[in-house]
Amino acid sequence: MLAVQQPALTGNLAADVKNAIAGTGGSSGTLTPDQLWAKIQIASLDDLKYAKGLADNVGSPGAKLRSACFAAWITTLEQQQGIGVKDSSGTAMTQPDPHIISGFEQLAEVADGLQPTGPLMSSCAPAWTALKLSATEFFGMMVSGAAGLSALGIAIP
Repeated sequence: MLAVQQPALTGNLAADVKNAIAGTGGSSGTLTPDQLWAKIQIASLDDLKYAKGLADNVGSPGAKLRSACFAAWITTLEQQQGIGVKDSSGTAMTQPDPHIISGFEQLAEVADGLQPTGPLMSSCAPAWTALKLSATEFFGMMVSGAAGLSALGIAIP
């Protein structure tokens, strides 16, 4: 697997998020749905599942927000990848080749999830709101690894 060079952290949340987003192929401004989806699907399912497990074990209010987001993110990626698809009798199905119509359905499911009231966005909105980030900043920061304590809302009194 190709190692991704992470941007250096400066300690300035706004600058770190902007650099992280730029480092994953976007800008800190408004992204197209395709650009946002590209950021979301960079995440590894194994990494998301482990992060969800960590959040579930802690159980703090913030961890619960992140866990709900991770669960929706996992579901979205699994749907897009056709993982866990079963027929009406419960038998596992494999994607046919060619898969033109089923591929369209997978993209439609992604589009549903990216709507403001869709499962991914509505599940992750509390997490990015708690961190005072936008959806673009949140997903960009998550997939780039550019998260310091300041990004997680740690304030020293």
